[in-house]
Amino acid sequence: MPTCAHPTAHPRHKRGAILSSVPVGKRKVTAERALSINKYIRKRYKGKVSTLKENDLLCETCYAAEQRRWSNKKSIKEGSSDEESDPSFQATVSSFLLSIHKRRRTWSPTPSS
Repeated sequence: MPTCAHPTAHPRHKRGAILSSVPVGKRKVTAERALSINKYIRKRYKGKVSTLKENDLLCETCYAAEQRRWSNKKSIKEGSSDEESDPSFQATVSSFLLSIHKRRRTWSPTPSS
């Protein structure tokens, strides 16, 4: 039975003994998802952990956790691009930045006594 291949979710060794409590892997990882998980793990654990490959299997818990992280990351990217392309959003940001710039130019510090 293939076990879950997630590199950080399940402890593999404890005091030299291999643990048998690693759950069974059921869900295949796509190449794009494996790349994303590996990138995240390299940042977080500074490359000290093994990596996932395409078609590795994850248990249901790990797959659900990575799915949530993946969908949150995607929604953040999609939301920012929608806002940035909206003309009313751009006008609001432009007027706000212009008002800050004007305040900075007219503001002068008073000498402390």
